[in-house]
Amino acid sequence: MNLTKEKNSYTQSLKSNPVKNYFFLFQEHIEKLIRLRNTGKDGYREKLTLTESRYTGISQYVLDFSACWEKEDENNDIDWDSIDEEKDLLLNKIHRNFDSNRHELLKKAVDCSADFYEKFLIYEQVHPNSAQNPWKDVSQLLLEGRFIFAFIENNKKENPYASKLTLSIINKEVTKNFQIDEIGNLQKIVLDFLQKEEKPITTKAILQMLKSHFQTDMEYPNLQQFVLKPLKAVGMITSSTKGYTYLKPEDALRKAEELESKSKALRKRATSLM
Repeated sequence: MNLTKEKNSYTQSLKSNPVKNYFFLFQEHIEKLIRLRNTGKDGYREKLTLTESRYTGISQYVLDFSACWEKEDENNDIDWDSIDEEKDLLLNKIHRNFDSNRHELLKKAVDCSADFYEKFLIYEQVHPNSAQNPWKDVSQLLLEGRFIFAFIENNKKENPYASKLTLSIINKEVTKNFQIDEIGNLQKIVLDFLQKEEKPITTKAILQMLKSHFQTDMEYPNLQQFVLKPLKAVGMITSSTKGYTYLKPEDALRKAEELESKSKALRKRATSLM
């Protein structure tokens, strides 16, 4: 398999398909939310599989408890008038491009998009110098005025791995629905698989397991990018040259403390050299 060629082909497909690019940015947004939520001091570990209410809850937690991971002091003097003005500018742009009275999905998409942008503005005011604002990248696309989105919840129970949440992305030409849970379900399967294994498991072995037990078109680069990398980012697995290993919550906490200790030592050394 020519991984470089496949990766370049994948990158080109994103450039030629902006709606799909929007979805991947939204997937990254959700991964950031979960990672920040799991950083909370209450030791809670959020499930990767989402429902609309769970997504709302994670978002609100990240807004309310951002001091848990942000280094700078919070700015509690929020300019709500400025936020309302910025939000109105976005809504005016959306209303120029979309007829929100056309059907219920469009009305919901306008509300979802405006609420999403408002959360970005609030976080930006509370932490103006932060690089961790999880609403930033998607909000930049919203500001272009070409896309709006809405959640559609699917409550069917036939398949335990069926998606519960769909992201509906709307632009002037087309409406596309993406199963936002699709990656989350694969992450859960891989996490359960690694949890049962004592030795590190290679990416190739994980991919073979998925293809032999489940109907999936997942390939090597996407497995690494959208399944293994996010699991590692939220502290659920670790990796070595031998493969991937499940990381118990107590081990994840200890590793985080070790990294923080090393970071403090490096900062102290850098200060002493000035």
